[in-house]
Amino acid sequence: MSIEVTGPEKYDFQDHVCLLAMLRFRELTDLQAFIEPTGLEDALFRVSNAGVPIEIELQVKGSQAEITQNSIAECLAHFPPKRAEGSLLERLLDSERRYALLTVSGRCNDDASRFCGSNPWRLVAHSPKFLPIKEAKALLAEISRQH
Repeated sequence: MSIEVTGPEKYDFQDHVCLLAMLRFRELTDLQAFIEPTGLEDALFRVSNAGVPIEIELQVKGSQAEITQNSIAECLAHFPPKRAEGSLLERLLDSERRYALLTVSGRCNDDASRFCGSNPWRLVAHSPKFLPIKEAKALLAEISRQH
């Protein structure tokens, strides 16, 4: 017997995560949700947070596999279809008002757990000090291996 997750189940999971995110962000003003926008991730949310317009790219990964620093690097190195530029990381670095929300169904290992958000969700960026230089270099090296 297999515990493999099928395509339709993954699409259902993605749809449920997008709906949950819309409900979580509902108290923010001017919420706009775009599901599977061309050239971006699984969803894009445009909201105003404390009067500042921001964009949140949502990437959903349904898997039974353990989530590692490599898994996070794979998400950040994700490119739009048929393009070799415009990865999620590049888009994040191009704008101070763009955030990424990675939603995964696997359990995070110790290295990946530092990227986990708060519960309940708070729409704040990680502190610049949350990732030590040594770990940032390891993540960047992993992203480089993805190319």
